[in-house]
Amino acid sequence: MSELQHTAKQLRVVAVEAIPIQLSLSQPNNTAMGVVTETTKVIVKITTDTGISGFGEASTFPAYGGGTADAVMSAVAACSPYLRGVNPLNYIQISAVLGEIIAREQLALAAIDVALQDIAGKSLGQPIYELYGNKVRESVEVFLIVSGEDPAEVAENARQAKADGFEVVKVKAGFETIEMTIAKIEAIRREVGLGLDITVDANQAWQVDEAIANIKLLEPLSIQSIEQPVLAKDIQGMADVTNATGVQIIADESVWDMEDALQVIKIRGADVLSIRVSKAGGIYNARLILKMARDAGIPCILGSMLETDLGISAALQLAGSVDCKLYASALSHYLMYEASLLEKPLRRKGSTLHIPNEPGLGVTVCEEKIDLHRC
Repeated sequence: MSELQHTAKQLRVVAVEAIPIQLSLSQPNNTAMGVVTETTKVIVKITTDTGISGFGEASTFPAYGGGTADAVMSAVAACSPYLRGVNPLNYIQISAVLGEIIAREQLALAAIDVALQDIAGKSLGQPIYELYGNKVRESVEVFLIVSGEDPAEVAENARQAKADGFEVVKVKAGFETIEMTIAKIEAIRREVGLGLDITVDANQAWQVDEAIANIKLLEPLSIQSIEQPVLAKDIQGMADVTNATGVQIIADESVWDMEDALQVIKIRGADVLSIRVSKAGGIYNARLILKMARDAGIPCILGSMLETDLGISAALQLAGSVDCKLYASALSHYLMYEASLLEKPLRRKGSTLHIPNEPGLGVTVCEEKIDLHRC
């Protein structure tokens, strides 16, 4: 046993802190669930008796179903008495116990799980992906959301995305008429031709028949995929849309945990699953869903609850740990913020986001920046 391993086995948690912060987006994010101009996060900081600290981000998004900052703060407070004195290396068992203490508080569970694994990796001198074995990929392809008030603005943003090296863009739908969505995508095609793949995210806005009709209108525009066209709980409706259309259907809001994923897979409720560390309750649980999808032959994307670069770092570690088929993922969302929470930016070249190799999350959190945005 190395000295690092011996020291790690002696680690104990001595402090748990939940820090609410508020961040502004550089431009409004229009969705079928409303317009987002700022978001509230809860940063969980867990400290050990050796001085090693780990960080996790709970990115609240009440309209999406992710709960509020107050709920996260309360859940973390409920977990704190149990967490004090535990060894972070036992993060799997700890997560299972916490799941009983704060059942269904996925955002809080995720932030605590990530913070514990950040500590585990740092104490062992390994990035989180190495806690699960060998690194399976060096990077993740990501897409960019393009938005705007009118087709010309959306087309210009798509042109800029292509110039910046992105190969896939997402257009939000469901908050306006299908005619306007079509006009925006037509404008993109006029601007960049077939030089960009396009995915359309309806965020549960359509009824089943409406979704099928709308997708058939969109198909001639060479759409790559449609994300969550109908209500999250309507898995049969998702299956009906999947079977009736020729575009890949992505299940996002429909898949929070293993049970949800199994239900979608069983009836082919989608062609692709969108997995989020935050929805799953942490990296460990998200890995289980990715492995289930892989074994069923279902490709995935990694989703985001509009996390900062701190939260995205956790998703990157997840990506490095599971040998599954990943399509272009929603891990560019941190670019929507005016602020960063890291000492150094994540390494990105065009649409390729590098998976950090340093211990833990592979990044250094800037606590001064967190304090600057406390709310």
